[in-house]
Amino acid sequence: MIFKNVLWDFYGIIGNNRINLACNRNDEIFLLMKVNKDKTLAINYDELCKQVFDLDPQVRFAGIANSKGVLVAGGQRDNIESLLADDDLKMSIHYALQKRDLYTNLVYKLGYERSSITEYDLVTMISIPINSNELFLISTEPHTDYLKIIDYVRSAVDSKKDSD
Repeated sequence: MIFKNVLWDFYGIIGNNRINLACNRNDEIFLLMKVNKDKTLAINYDELCKQVFDLDPQVRFAGIANSKGVLVAGGQRDNIESLLADDDLKMSIHYALQKRDLYTNLVYKLGYERSSITEYDLVTMISIPINSNELFLISTEPHTDYLKIIDYVRSAVDSKKDSD
C-alpha cells in the first residue's frame, strides 16, 4: 500500500510482525502492520476517531495512544468543556496503559482483553486495545450506550484485519 504525501514514516518489528507507521500532509496517521507475514492492516486512526464522534453525540473524547502514552490521533470533541487538564489527561492515558499491561498477565487463562470500561460519576472511560502497542481511548457522558461504541470500533478494526 502506498501513501501520498507522506511527511514521516516509522518502521519496526513487534514480535513476529513488521509494522510501518506513516503520517501524511493532512495529519492523518496510518498504521500498516504486516500480520503473520501474510496480511497488511491499514487503519486511518483520525477517520476512525471521527466516525466514533459521529456515532454518538455523547462521546466526549476519542483518541489513539501508543505504548509510550503519546496521543497519536484524535482528541476531545469540539465545544466540550474538558474535565481533565493536560497533565491529568496524560496521567489518565498512563493509567489505561498500565491497566492493560497488568491484565496481560492473565491472557493465558482468560484470553486477550477486548475492552475495558470504567464508570465514574461524571464520565465513562473505555479502552479498546488495537494491537500490542496501541490503545483506543474513548470517554462518554454517563449512561451512554457504550457497548454500541465498543462493538463499532471492534468491528471496524476487525474488518480491516479481515479485508487486508
